[in-house]
Amino acid sequence: MKPTKNKVFCKDCERTKMLFETEKKAENFIKFNHEEIEAESGYSPIRSYFCIFCGGWHITSLKEKIVISKNEQMFEEYKHEKEKKKVGKSRRKK
Repeated sequence: MKPTKNKVFCKDCERTKMLFETEKKAENFIKFNHEEIEAESGYSPIRSYFCIFCGGWHITSLKEKIVISKNEQMFEEYKHEKEKKKVGKSRRKK
């Protein structure tokens, strides 16, 4: 049976997800519930991953790791823009 108390809205992926305190708890959930979930929905969770935005573990039915979260993408874009501005300023000083 799926727990209902550990559902949270993850702002990074912009949807409700289950949040687990530890990787072991997430993996145990998959181990004992994947068949029931697959019977209900046609797919089942196969792995867990750490969400830096929520500070806990989510589960997913996707085989491959998601490249980077939206939060990480924004941070990388910010660093890239900051570096471009820095290079532009140094070129103007010459």
